[in-house]
Amino acid sequence: MKHMAAYGLAILRQLAREKSVLKRGVKLLLVADEEAGCSLGSLHIAKHRPDWLAGKVAITEVGGFTIHVDGHRIYPIQVAEKGFVWLRLHIKGQPGHGSMPHKESALNELARLVQVLADQPFPFRCTQPVADFLTSIGNILGFPKGAFFKAIGNPAMSNFVLDKIIKIPDKTRVFRALMKDSISPTMAEAGTKVNVLPENATLTIDCRILPGTDPKQFVSEFKQRVPGNYEIEVLGDGPALVMDGNHPIIESMEAVLREADPGCHPVPQMITGFTDARAFAEVGVPCYGFSPIWMPADIPFAPMFHGHNERIPVHGFRWGLATLHELVRRECL
Repeated sequence: MKHMAAYGLAILRQLAREKSVLKRGVKLLLVADEEAGCSLGSLHIAKHRPDWLAGKVAITEVGGFTIHVDGHRIYPIQVAEKGFVWLRLHIKGQPGHGSMPHKESALNELARLVQVLADQPFPFRCTQPVADFLTSIGNILGFPKGAFFKAIGNPAMSNFVLDKIIKIPDKTRVFRALMKDSISPTMAEAGTKVNVLPENATLTIDCRILPGTDPKQFVSEFKQRVPGNYEIEVLGDGPALVMDGNHPIIESMEAVLREADPGCHPVPQMITGFTDARAFAEVGVPCYGFSPIWMPADIPFAPMFHGHNERIPVHGFRWGLATLHELVRRECL
């Protein structure tokens, strides 16, 4: 996940070495805190030094990596990203002695809530960025496989296609996350002694929301869809983002990808996470995900994020650096 910082440093250094005369200025921002919501990094800059973010367009992480689908090499360009709502549930229950168990302890209520959340109680919704992504890949695959791919966006067909046709868990979980306001319990705490049934417990939840979902409305709906004996604390939130899919920078990105990997297919994409793009959006600068990496078919890209042995191939890194450098040259020299 740090390759984009390395790309930026290498490209800026090369421009300085060449003493290039630029028709458009180039800025490199290396900021902290993106993993924790951006408030101490890019959002702090947007609030206190918006001039640092000023520009015609910004490029951030994630987009431009190889996806292998039925013999086709597809490169998603990030034009949208989900928002987030981070919650902590303060759960109430009845205390008691460990030798006399009952079902009303806070820990039992926590376990029940985790099971409810595992069923992902929010409804299926295929937003426009995801529909564009599915349609683009469906057109590339052609009939009949392309028809099945497009059907992923149909609530009546989605589960059948994902469970019976695609079937690969690393892929199906990505598609499901793209079409729901998703909920992931990430931390749980309860109890202070081995022989005491706890009266209180906490459950921390990472919720990712689709375009069109208001963070505050999501919290209200969460209370309705997840009934229980708890109080909600909002730890942080941020809206989903959708950028202009017809910005001129996208045409340039598509062109450099096709030259770097002849026969490939660039497509628009929404990511399931979030980036520093929100800070640029707050100051009116469109921000797209494009940190290209060539990936072989045997290394799925998405599971690498926060996964075991997180890595990219050295060849893929060098290919991506050259591709991004070419984009900067075309736009700025």
